[in-house]
Amino acid sequence: LVACMYLSSIEVNAFHCSCAVSACERAGEWQRSVSLLATASQMKVVVDEVVCSATISACAKGKRWETACSLLRGMSASRMSPNIISFSSCISACAATAWRRAMQCLTGMVEANTTPNEVSLAAAISACKAGRYWQLGGSLL
Repeated sequence: LVACMYLSSIEVNAFHCSCAVSACERAGEWQRSVSLLATASQMKVVVDEVVCSATISACAKGKRWETACSLLRGMSASRMSPNIISFSSCISACAATAWRRAMQCLTGMVEANTTPNEVSLAAAISACKAGRYWQLGGSLL
């Protein structure tokens, strides 16, 4: 739909891209979310934190922690400030198989002056559980 809008010379903005990425997330199409993010940049759409966070969330639901972490790093490199959703989604993406990376995301969240919430802390505790680091998980309570 976003590509059709663009090809029809209809203005495409970050709101349209965010809606499309979120629809892909709900459909379990993390690859399309990432593709839409790349396409948006090619269409000269100013991609914002909302679009990036939605894409990271789609990657988390698709259990693609490497891609989620890469997108989170890309936000900082693009001078965007990751928000609670982008950090929490990245931690969730890492929780099952990359507990150390999840903890690095949690640390980065605190360093970015973003206060962890119930979602980010629950994901971090799940990561500690998956890594068999119960004491570390317990210290997050």
